[in-house]
Amino acid sequence: MEPAKVAELIDAKVNQSQNRLLTNLDNLISTRLSSFQQNISDSQKALSEVQVAKIEEMNTDSYKFQWKGNEEQYKATQKAKGSRAHFEVAGQTRHHKRRNRRTRDNIGRYKHYRAKTEANQDG
Repeated sequence: MEPAKVAELIDAKVNQSQNRLLTNLDNLISTRLSSFQQNISDSQKALSEVQVAKIEEMNTDSYKFQWKGNEEQYKATQKAKGSRAHFEVAGQTRHHKRRNRRTRDNIGRYKHYRAKTEANQDG
């Protein structure tokens, strides 16, 4: 055989081997990637199901009262708590305003007293 033909046969076999290797690598990478995507998809689905369940749990009153009177008392207490919180905030605001006014008045009295005593000491 001629050396040129041998070189061509070797090149053909090397190219064929490289093509098989690239095809196998491509299949391996594609399989791994699809497996990874499936795992991510499954975990995201499970996470979203947990989140939906938590939201539904928060939105529904799962507790059932044994007697109607207990439920009415609970509702009245909750309503009173909301009203009391509003009045406590309003009361604190009025209290703070009153305390600030007293502080201003006391500062004014102190300044007036101080001015009188300095005037008496100078005179």
